[in-house]
Amino acid sequence: MQELIVLAKERPGKINYGSSGNGSAQAAMDLLGGQVSAAMPGLAAMMTHIRSGKLRALAVSGGSRSPLLPEVPTLAEAGLTGYAAYVWMGMLAPKGTPAPVIDKLHREFLVALRAPEVQNFMNTAAIEVIGSTPEEFGAFFRKDKELWARIIKEVGAKVD
Repeated sequence: MQELIVLAKERPGKINYGSSGNGSAQAAMDLLGGQVSAAMPGLAAMMTHIRSGKLRALAVSGGSRSPLLPEVPTLAEAGLTGYAAYVWMGMLAPKGTPAPVIDKLHREFLVALRAPEVQNFMNTAAIEVIGSTPEEFGAFFRKDKELWARIIKEVGAKVD
């Protein structure tokens, strides 16, 4: 990762980067085809190519190392501190859903996540299961929403 950063600084505008924003599949194909030098596509789609040696994982974007690639550092460990990004999924319910319903949904969701067939699917798809409480997920959701709203505003990002 540090070598890529040095190279990018030495050759401004010469390193092609594939954005996963609106075209993760295309960015991945461009990376595999050599049209771009670097990209940050989702891990699940890239595991086969990483394991086969077609691609080299330089870092993972989460706050901790991936259990699927424990030898690959996080971006923070690679020298890009203050950066963490996730593709995450969560279960949501309408505002005002009674607490007993939320509790039951949470319990049943955890049971489903522990099922061997679900665990197998998640592992195969490179999906790390957290299984947090509704309160923990709510706090994470609000924090992530605020972070990305600030970043979008700062960089002036627009949907095209």
